[in-house]
Amino acid sequence: MPDGSNRRWGDDQESPVLGLSQRLPPSNIQAEQALLGALLANNKAYERVSEFLAPDHFADPIHGRIYQAIARRAEAGQLADAVMLKEEFEHSGVLQDVGGTAYLAQLLTAMVGIINAGEYGRAIYDAWGRRQLIEFGENVVNAAFGDDPTKTTPEILAEADKNLGGLTDAYHRDGRGSVISAIDAVDLALTEGEMAAKGKGPSSVSTGIAGLDQLILRLRAGNLYVVGGRPGMGKTALARSIAVNVSREKVTQDGELLAGDPVAYFSMEEGHAEFGAAIIAQLAGVPIAATLNGEWTDAQFQKLDKARQQARGLQLDVVRRKVSVTDIGRECRQISRKRKRKLSLVVVDYLQLMPDPPNRKDKRLAVGENAYGLKHLAEDLGCAVIALSQLSRAVEDRSDKRPTMRDLRESGEIEDAADVILFPFRQEYYLKQDRPVRNHSDGESNAAYQHRLAEWQSKIDSACGQAELPIPKVRRGNAPVHLDLFFDAERTRFCEASI
Repeated sequence: MPDGSNRRWGDDQESPVLGLSQRLPPSNIQAEQALLGALLANNKAYERVSEFLAPDHFADPIHGRIYQAIARRAEAGQLADAVMLKEEFEHSGVLQDVGGTAYLAQLLTAMVGIINAGEYGRAIYDAWGRRQLIEFGENVVNAAFGDDPTKTTPEILAEADKNLGGLTDAYHRDGRGSVISAIDAVDLALTEGEMAAKGKGPSSVSTGIAGLDQLILRLRAGNLYVVGGRPGMGKTALARSIAVNVSREKVTQDGELLAGDPVAYFSMEEGHAEFGAAIIAQLAGVPIAATLNGEWTDAQFQKLDKARQQARGLQLDVVRRKVSVTDIGRECRQISRKRKRKLSLVVVDYLQLMPDPPNRKDKRLAVGENAYGLKHLAEDLGCAVIALSQLSRAVEDRSDKRPTMRDLRESGEIEDAADVILFPFRQEYYLKQDRPVRNHSDGESNAAYQHRLAEWQSKIDSACGQAELPIPKVRRGNAPVHLDLFFDAERTRFCEASI
C-alpha cells in the first residue's frame, strides 16, 4: 500500500496554508474608528494622513468606503462631517451599507483627538503591510506545494524575490509621504539637530577618515556620494578603502568589539581575486604585488595570515557583474536578508559601466537616469550610496589637470543627483608620465639634460604619496572644500595625510 509520500495536498488533507488562513489577519479596528472620528470632527486631520493612507489600507471595507468619501470631499475643499456624509450616502443609496446614521454618530464618539490622527493612520498602514506579507507568504507556500506544476524551483524563488522586493518598495514608498508643511519641515530639522548633539542623529557611518567625516558630515543614509576621477587617480582605491573601513570590526573606548556595518560593493571592472588582494593589502599593509605574486617574506606572511582572520569579520559582500539600478536593489535586499541587518553602504563602481535603462539611446540621459536611480535607491534602502564616475578626457588637455565640475561626464545630471561630490587627484601620477627626454635636435648637452631630469625627480619625490581631495559639492555643508590625503600606491589605500 502506498505510504502517501508522493501525494499532493487535496480535498482529503488540510493544507498548512489553510491553518494560516484560519488565523485572524492583523488589523486595528479601534485605530480605524478613532481616525475616522477625528476626520469627521475636523477635516484638517486629513492632512496628517493623506500622503500615505488610502481606502484599501483599511481592514474593514466599510471604513475604507467612509474614508474614501471623506478624502474625496476634503480634496475638493468641501466639508466632510457626519451630516454631509449622511446626505451623500443617502443620496447614493448606500447609507445602510456603511452602517447607517447611527454608525456615523458612533464614529464621532470613538475619536480620541485629532492630534493623534497621524499615529492612528500609521497603525492602520502598518497592519495593512502585515496583511500584505501574509498574502505574500501564502502565495509562496502554495507555489512551493505545486499549485502550478510547470514552475521550477528557481522560477518560484525568482518570482518570490521579485514580489517581496516590490512589496518592500511599495510599503516604504507609499508610507513615506512626500509633502509636509513648512513648520513640520522646520521641526524635523530642529529635532535632527538636537538628536545629533546627543550623538543620536540620522543614521550615518564613518568613512574611517576623520578629516573627510568632518567635511561631509559622515556617510548619511539616503545620500548619494559621487567619486569622480580620471584613470589612475585612485577613485576605486578610495571607495574600497571606505568600504573596508565601514565594514570592519570596531573597538569602542571601553575595549568592546563591535561588528562592522554591512556593505554591498558592486565591482564592474575588477576581478574577485584582484579585489581580494587589494582588501588584504589594505588590512595587512603588505604590497598588493607581493600578495598576487605569492612573493612574500615570512614576516609578511604572518601579517597576511592575521589580516585574513580580520577579513572574516568584514561585513562586506562583493558583486562582480554589470548591474542595473533594479538589479542593485534586488541584490542589496538579498544581502541584507543574509546578513540579517540593514545595509549601511552601497558602492557602485562605476556609473558609465552600468547598463542603460530601457529605451534610453542617449548615453548622457542614460547615465543621468542611473544616477537619479541610485539616489532614489539610497532613500528606499535607507543607506548611503557611493557611485564612482569617469571624468572627461578634457582634463588631459590642460596644464593644470585638477578636475572641475565641468569634467564630470553627463555633468548636469550627475551633479544634480549627487548630495556630495569628491574628486581624488594625484599630481604624482601625471608627473611620472612627463619624464624628460633629451632633446638631441636642439643640441642639448648631457649636463643640461641631467639637470632637467634631477628637477623632475625632485618634483616626483615631493609629490610621492601626496593626494588631494577637492570636494566641490556638499549639499548639507560648506563647499567647495579641500582635504589633503596620503595615497599608499603599493597597498592601494587612502588615509590621513599625517599618517
